[in-house]
Amino acid sequence: MSEPIKKIKQAPESFAPKNKPIILNMMEEAQTQTNMLQQLKEVSKMEFRIEIKESFQIMGLSGYETENTEREGEVTGVWAPFTADYDKKLRDYYTEPYWQVGASSKKYVDGKMKLTIGAEYKGKMIEGMDIETIPEATYAVFSFEYPVGYSIYEENYAKILNEWFPTSGYKRDEDSMDLEVYGDHWEIWIPVIK
Repeated sequence: MSEPIKKIKQAPESFAPKNKPIILNMMEEAQTQTNMLQQLKEVSKMEFRIEIKESFQIMGLSGYETENTEREGEVTGVWAPFTADYDKKLRDYYTEPYWQVGASSKKYVDGKMKLTIGAEYKGKMIEGMDIETIPEATYAVFSFEYPVGYSIYEENYAKILNEWFPTSGYKRDEDSMDLEVYGDHWEIWIPVIK
């Protein structure tokens, strides 16, 4: 009778594939591609339209914010006094399509960025209010569900800049003002150039 075949014991590391780095690189590449496809899918779900808006005026509160403007929870510096003192006075002035609107330059000049919040001015002035003229521009308009707040705005704004713009064929018009519109839903209007 022949002797049973003896199995050779090998250290576990000897079973490791010799091309492990290549497999890992391929897995990382596949994950990167999956992430990119998911990102494109999310971008394609962003509800937007392109709209040309003639020059119009906002009646409300104008002020400046800095990169270090203090936040009161989800409210920035200029929004706090607007919400406390101006919003109630403008309730009868909020009309379609802008309802309540905020316009900001998104450019810091001497460390300050201009912000105006109010209602579209239609010829009837409220004492103590500021008037800001918004020049004509083409906008990419993004619609979102409520709730809103500083952190939610920043998150959606970053998605638009980092995910939508690179695939859109548009670039941001740095010389025009961004708009935030609050009505039956919330919109971010970003000025664009093809």
